[in-house]
Amino acid sequence: MTEGRIIAIGDIHGCPAALAALVRAIDPTALDTLVFLGDFIDWGPDSRGGLEQVIALAERCIVVPLLDNHEEMLLAGLEGQFELRYWLKFGGTEALASYSYRGGPEFRTADLRALIPVEHLEFIKGSRDYFEAVGHIIVHAYYEPDRPRHEQRWGGGPPCRRSRSRTAPARWPSWATRRGRAARFWTWAT
Repeated sequence: MTEGRIIAIGDIHGCPAALAALVRAIDPTALDTLVFLGDFIDWGPDSRGGLEQVIALAERCIVVPLLDNHEEMLLAGLEGQFELRYWLKFGGTEALASYSYRGGPEFRTADLRALIPVEHLEFIKGSRDYFEAVGHIIVHAYYEPDRPRHEQRWGGGPPCRRSRSRTAPARWPSWATRRGRAARFWTWAT
């Protein structure tokens, strides 16, 4: 039996046209696993379309979504007004525009829940911190090679997850090894 490929796909940031071109080039089969490294939403012109495309890919191949800072900010925005305003400053306004939000003085968490389809929120909530395959651990960022998995401070951006604060070292290598597994992760500079 032929084994499928494991393909990591970086930040989509609301750009489904670029994602569609990449998927055409990859041409995934039912045996392939596409690991999406988070940052599905924000900044680009069509966060909604990007999420819908990733969700639909699950009918064609195995899709593993990872949670990152932009999704964390959206989920935090569902919890409180301060968190919602914070997210809006970092691409949330662009994401909401793809859901037909046209701005307004008093956008509330209840408005956010009404605007984004439940399927999209459930997909984001179901995203993982990391994906482990034979010989590899795939994360978006902030992997500490000398720290056991159960002690990792998962996530890929500023500490916006209220339940898991974390700090990042000043510099990360592009890869690290722990107990015979290669860790692949992507970082970004602030």
